[in-house]
Amino acid sequence: FAILNGEEEYGVTAHLMSERFDEGALIEVDRFPFDCANRPLSELVSVSEGRLLELAKRTYLRFVSGEEVRAIPQDPASGAYYSRKLFEESKRVRLDEDPEAIERRIRAFWIPPHEGAYVEIGGERFYLATKEMLDGLRYLSAQGALRRILRDDLRPDLLEALVDGRGVRAGELGRVAVRAGRRGRGGHAVLP
Repeated sequence: FAILNGEEEYGVTAHLMSERFDEGALIEVDRFPFDCANRPLSELVSVSEGRLLELAKRTYLRFVSGEEVRAIPQDPASGAYYSRKLFEESKRVRLDEDPEAIERRIRAFWIPPHEGAYVEIGGERFYLATKEMLDGLRYLSAQGALRRILRDDLRPDLLEALVDGRGVRAGELGRVAVRAGRRGRGGHAVLP
């Protein structure tokens, strides 16, 4: 939700485990600047994973060295919890939204191979990506990383069409309609 909310800062925590999810006392918080208003979720996840790994190493070393590790109770009012239901509902793009809100919603849920933001037309869901996201897929493909990231979630002919930037008619591949690279900056394409 940091992307949807356009946050300027993000963070990872080390906390003690408790019986209730994510409510244990905090050992350390690592906050860092991140331009959520303009960068994609996949980038935020990547940066966060690196920061989290370093935090885990520091925390582990503190415990094994015998250092006294203090933890402070979390303040329930200082953060927000988003339910799975709200998460799923937030992926739906309403066509009456302004273009900036639609673009932010698309970025907020773009993390292949998972289903991201979508529009619903005639009871069918069509998943969305920006041109920049498709360009990123082509870049990853050129490095041979795309197949590893998307694994077997896409058919090879769809993957080839995405990488080559060709349009794919929905009827050819089921619920898929791709227009990669055919629109200008900020254009959107429909993906599986």
